[in-house]
Amino acid sequence: MKILRLLAVSALALGLLASFSPHTFKSPALAQDASAPRVNVPFFDGEIRFPEMAIFWFGRVTPTETYADVRVGYNSSELYVYVAVFDQRIWYDTTPTPAELTQWDAVTLYLSLSDSFGASTYRFVAQLNFWEPRDEYQRAY
Repeated sequence: MKILRLLAVSALALGLLASFSPHTFKSPALAQDASAPRVNVPFFDGEIRFPEMAIFWFGRVTPTETYADVRVGYNSSELYVYVAVFDQRIWYDTTPTPAELTQWDAVTLYLSLSDSFGASTYRFVAQLNFWEPRDEYQRAY
């Protein structure tokens, strides 16, 4: 069975607590930190089956904290990441710019991959939005 190691970075693991003002995390170097929490992600031959995906969670729901439930799995053509966030207060920008996405309720996923050609790192950011098209609410770097 193949296993993908996915770096799981949470605000709580970083020592940050959610509050009514948004936080910005500006250190992609943490994605390389071997001591950061990791998730062993199962490989699927064919369809990725949601009930069999790896799961982890962190946080709690209070007036100043949030909770996230994350499921991940992959096959030969895709990585499936499902994030459900429970938050009592929802904040998002109705006219975001790429630089401002992480200043509101958003999820950032860091991937570090190695192959015979070397190492590559990727960052994906998705901000919450309600009815607007997704184009301006997600970025890949």
